[in-house]
Formats: sequence, C-alpha cells, structure tokens
Amino acid sequence: MLFKSLKTQPSHGKVDLSLLLSSLLNIGYAVFALVAGVILAYALQSFEIKLVINSWWLLLGFMLLIGLDLAEHPLDPSWINWKILCVPLGCVIGSCLGAYFSYMLLKDLSFMDALLFSQGYGFYSMSSIVISELKGPELGSIALMNDLLREIFAILLMYALGWRYPRSAIAAAGATAMDVTLPMVKQACGNAFIPYAMLSGFVLSILAPIVVSVLAAL
Repeated sequence: MLFKSLKTQPSHGKVDLSLLLSSLLNIGYAVFALVAGVILAYALQSFEIKLVINSWWLLLGFMLLIGLDLAEHPLDPSWINWKILCVPLGCVIGSCLGAYFSYMLLKDLSFMDALLFSQGYGFYSMSSIVISELKGPELGSIALMNDLLREIFAILLMYALGWRYPRSAIAAAGATAMDVTLPMVKQACGNAFIPYAMLSGFVLSILAPIVVSVLAAL
C-alpha cells in the first residue's frame, strides 16, 4: 500500500527454481549449525563441562565482517534518492505493524518484546547475541528463530511476489537484501532493483544493531 500510494510501478523478473533451492540450502546450513550447537551444549553438560562464551565478542566479530562486506561493495551515490529510501522505510513500518499485530494476538508477549523482536530485520546472527546479552538467553533464542524464519519467508515471498511487487519483496527481506537474498532480487525482481536491495540492506544492517541495543536496554 505504501509503494502504491507513491505511484511506483511494478516490474517483471523471472523465477529460477534452482536458485530457490540453492538459497534454501544455504539457510539449511544455518539450521544445521543451530541444531549442532544445541546437541554439543547438551553433550558438554552430560560430561559436566562448562562452556562459557562471551557473546559480546562474537557480536564484535560479526560487525567486523559486516564492515568488510560493506567496504567490498560500496554504494553508488546516485542510488540515494527518496524512491529507493522508501524501501527500508517500508520495512521499518511493516515490522512495527507486525509487532503490534503479534502483541494483540499473543497475550503472553509484551509490546516492547514484540517490537524488539521485529527490529532485527532478519539479522539473526546479531539480534540473538545482543538480546541474549541484555535480556537473557531465552529471549535471545526467540529472536534467533524469529529472524531465521523471517529470512526463509522472505526468500519464498521473493519468488512468489517479487516479479509483481519487487519493492515489497525487498522490504520483506530486511537486512538480508544486500547479501543472502540479493541473488533472488536479481533473478525474481530484475537487475533494475539491485540498487534498491543494496541500499535497503545497507541501511537496515546499520539500523538493526542500534535499534535492537536501545530497545533491549530499556
């Protein structure tokens, strides 16, 4: 609705099933790593081995890698215009509305927690660490699964609606639009929308750690 009100026109891309399967396989690696970590933790507990990991240093390591990635793929200044900036704005607005809907639907969930979970924008490696550090491991685990599932649904949405509503599909991808889901943007939405994905992912990758840290500290 936001993009229609701005008179933006849809564009037609194409769908490649092999690329979809490849993307889901990449997410499968993340799920496998998660399950392996849980199994390893239980195994260590059974041998009464205490494993202490400072999640703050893990977060700093992830942020370093993100900085290297951003430096490797610099943005074109010509991309910075109001039409492209409306995509990350749409993601923020949609995420906040989704948080309110979840709060109304789930009685045991506070609005601040729902809002906190919504502001990860699919950046599960960051949001889970920050929330675990500031709010506890239980909420951190929820944040991890929330953003991981968001990435999966974003990929499916990209192929289901990206050819018709490319801006909406890119907004749904959140911070992953500049890396994990970028090949899908090119394939399903068309080359014309690569700048939209790059700038939107860039903005949300910077915004997510700041907003999540502030909300988690409240």
